[in-house]
Amino acid sequence: MSPSMLLFSVPGTQLSFRASLFTAANPFVVDLVQQLPLKSVLAHVVISGQTFWMPTRILSLGPGNTVEREPGAVYFHAPGQTICVCYGAITETAKVNQFGRVLQDDFPKLQAGDWRAVKALIEKEIDVVWLEEPDEIRKVRLGMIEGGAGTGNQSFSVLVHLETFLIMDGAHIIFRILQLISDATMTTSQIKNITLVFLRTTFDHFAFLADLGLPTLRRVGDEYIRTLDTIKNKDDYVELTSSLLVFITRMRHWVHLIFPWYLGKHFPHHTLNAIEGLPKLPTYSESAVRSVSHSRL
Repeated sequence: MSPSMLLFSVPGTQLSFRASLFTAANPFVVDLVQQLPLKSVLAHVVISGQTFWMPTRILSLGPGNTVEREPGAVYFHAPGQTICVCYGAITETAKVNQFGRVLQDDFPKLQAGDWRAVKALIEKEIDVVWLEEPDEIRKVRLGMIEGGAGTGNQSFSVLVHLETFLIMDGAHIIFRILQLISDATMTTSQIKNITLVFLRTTFDHFAFLADLGLPTLRRVGDEYIRTLDTIKNKDDYVELTSSLLVFITRMRHWVHLIFPWYLGKHFPHHTLNAIEGLPKLPTYSESAVRSVSHSRL
């Protein structure tokens, strides 16, 4: 007998939801999904709006139930062999082979669970980098900049920019935005817009950090930016964004530890008297300056 319901559960998060099956409208696909339990991974669409998908080993060459997309729809994409779940906005008009629908009681949990799943992802990354030097940091420390950043085949400028951008993004942008939460005149929408402007809209900080050798920050940042759409109140924003702040700050600590601060001995302090007593370089001698000035006339 075909099951009448599917249970989706995402390990490592508090997200689980049920979907009723269209045994009458799409019996062929419903029979196929009896290949359960199914263990897979989740990925997110890049065109269709708020829908995630999971790969399967199911091959479907038979009839289906081709209908318009709707929030809560569970459908099977036969060419891609994927089960897809639409949890919100729809930005593609192509019809889908729907074989189920998320239960009405579980649908709000699915929407709320989106940002919680991203928070769980960030927390997992924090655990990975908390005590052990991350592989990405080790590669930067050894001068292995896979993207090629660093003019003249040197990694010093990469380290300078990593130190600068990580402390800017964490302590000077995200931390300050979190401080705005207590301002009653600031709405959740305004807070999210400010976040986008500082981190993505005018300049993609996460993509730049990936260019500098930290691709995990781009993956985490992309998921964070994507899930901002599901944030409905300030409390949820703080929960999600606080985890991002911790991750960025911990990565900055690692960069701080490997930064070649010893190079500072080559840039000692000088008093004015000491500077006046230094020999002038030929390039900047008075005669050289006069020569350059005359040549421009």
